[in-house]
Amino acid sequence: MQADAWIMDGNYSDSLFNERLNACNTVFFLDYSVDTCLSGVRQRWGKKRPDMPWIEEQEDKEFMNYIRLFSKIQYPNITVYNGL
Repeated sequence: MQADAWIMDGNYSDSLFNERLNACNTVFFLDYSVDTCLSGVRQRWGKKRPDMPWIEEQEDKEFMNYIRLFSKIQYPNITVYNGL
């Protein structure tokens, strides 16, 4: 965040989320449906990804539940904080 220009992606609310929002001048909030997000995760199963040192082979129930509950638990915290 100390560079003249930067891009961050993700909603990692446990990693200085408020500080990152305060330091930015533009936010793109991609509000995909739960079905779209779950489908995207399923399409990645069995495929090597450059951002992960392992290959997901099956459903991670905790992660899928996180996605299912995102709009009820995480979404309000993000939108209220930033006035979205």
